[in-house]
Amino acid sequence: MFATWATMFATWATMFATEVALLATITAFTALLATVTTFATLLATITAFTTVFIATAVLVVAVFAVLVFVVVAFCVRSNRHSNTQSSKQKKSFFHR
Repeated sequence: MFATWATMFATWATMFATEVALLATITAFTALLATVTTFATLLATITAFTTVFIATAVLVVAVFAVLVFVVVAFCVRSNRHSNTQSSKQKKSFFHR
């Protein structure tokens, strides 16, 4: 009977050691999963910042292009009106 108890205790000790090893593996896997989640969050943050940066750059270029267009149009218009035309000069088709 003592041999049976010893065998049962050895079996229980082996099962306990296996469960502890399994728990350690699960804990390590959880830590790995947390690291992967943190990396994914960092990647999403970098992507968001990059998207905002690119959108801002496109907006700045668009505003600059509109500003250049307005300035050039104003200069052309101003130049056209500064060259006063006499009534004898032939006017263009659009200014009749």
